[in-house]
Amino acid sequence: MYADVQAGGFNFRGEYLWANNPHGVSATQDAKPTGYYLQPTYRVGDFEGVVRYSSLDSDGRGVDLSDGVRSAPSGGTMNNSTSGSSAATGTSAATT
Repeated sequence: MYADVQAGGFNFRGEYLWANNPHGVSATQDAKPTGYYLQPTYRVGDFEGVVRYSSLDSDGRGVDLSDGVRSAPSGGTMNNSTSGSSAATGTSAATT
């Protein structure tokens, strides 16, 4: 569930998530994670103040970087995690 409300220089965004992940914790234990974020902002001229509060309960599953960061499905080397960058191609990768 997602909401985005704007009035004048004020903006408020929020999102609530929930899931049922069979065998999310182990082969015999499901996970039902929940989470949300609330983000009010206020803009005055060229300046914008932003505050964000978020919470996540993984219900025992835990959270990995790969849960939120995915590689593009190219079949090439983009699925490899290596450190360094290539100025010739303008690409970079990070070690997780």
